[in-house]
Amino acid sequence: MGVGYAGAMRCWIAVGLAIASSGCNTVFGLEPTVALDAAASSDASPDRDDDGVLNEVDICPEVSDPAQHDEDGDGTGDACDPCALDPSTTGDGDGDGIDDACDPRPAAADCLVLFDSFVGFASTDWEQVAGSMVIPQPGAVRLVTPAPRTGLRPATISGPHSLRARFVAPSFAGGDHLRLLGSSMVSNSDIGHGCWIDAAMLSLVNVVPNPVPTAPFSEILGPSDTLVVSMIHDAPTTFACAVARATEDLRLSRAIQQSPGGNQPLIVVVGGEITMTALAVYAAQVGTCPAPVIR
Repeated sequence: MGVGYAGAMRCWIAVGLAIASSGCNTVFGLEPTVALDAAASSDASPDRDDDGVLNEVDICPEVSDPAQHDEDGDGTGDACDPCALDPSTTGDGDGDGIDDACDPRPAAADCLVLFDSFVGFASTDWEQVAGSMVIPQPGAVRLVTPAPRTGLRPATISGPHSLRARFVAPSFAGGDHLRLLGSSMVSNSDIGHGCWIDAAMLSLVNVVPNPVPTAPFSEILGPSDTLVVSMIHDAPTTFACAVARATEDLRLSRAIQQSPGGNQPLIVVVGGEITMTALAVYAAQVGTCPAPVIR
């Protein structure tokens, strides 16, 4: 005999109460999903770093990076790349957050202070050597010497710093050269200690002009060359220079005397021209590193 209409209604009411009190998963034999649903909803923002780029296409999804620039082409944006100038990764031996492949002092702690990819060049960010001709290009800046030199230095940085930069398309002849210096100018003459690169060799300078010792390139630099140049300033006692070109890697170091003019990093081209596509500036670590300026 059937249960009748009233009995059927009582059965459906009971099922409804069970679903309301226990959830559909329990009634139909499924695993609970309440905790998983809550976790998913807490991380449901399509743009976690609020930089206007959706997570699935953001090359730096946890750090605001509207420019989405990737200097070394390794798929990680400059703003969160521990080695934005080199796609290789070799670890972080000194634990300072800078991959050894980019660390100016891989056995000592450093802070990344500034990384500029020149995606947008703002003259307020830089001080120019008198008479400079600085030509912004897409993702680069061309330093051209009118007479007698052209150059740039970060406007807000002072004190001992190491530099690491990528340069392309050098045009050097005769006495033309690129200088990465660790001191400011004195009476419109760049003076200090640092690195000189010309068409034939890398040199160290103690006080300009004193470009010794030197290490020659295996072949003359050509207009298609790319140079990754480092000036490591471990003030006040030592400094070193390194130039990587294709498979060639030149390195020099020496003790220094503190030069006159203070300590403000300076990039100068004398008599030639060269394009800089990126620059990283590092400082010896003192306490906790501040957030670097990435632009």
